[in-house]
Amino acid sequence: MRALAFAVLLVACKGADAPEARCEDKCTAKVASNCSSKQCARGCAFILDRIVEREDDNVLACVGKAKGCDDPTWAECAVAVGVHASGAPPTNVQSIAPAPDKSDDE
Repeated sequence: MRALAFAVLLVACKGADAPEARCEDKCTAKVASNCSSKQCARGCAFILDRIVEREDDNVLACVGKAKGCDDPTWAECAVAVGVHASGAPPTNVQSIAPAPDKSDDE
């Protein structure tokens, strides 16, 4: 019974409307000359955070221009888009470190 419930949940999570599935469809359509459907599925799973940030089209464009479709290519393209392109954290995120204590100044 548990196996059946797990299978139903797995199918529901990987449904056609799931963001990852939409990314795979876009990848297969736009990057077919560079990536196989298996590579698209792996790449889209690899860039889930960029899909959530709505940067998947930019990542796919980068992968389409690249010479390969391996994990390093997906990673390089994922860090080259959006707020991550500069290599720094987003500027709208406040630091979690506390402010320096002014009483420590000598």
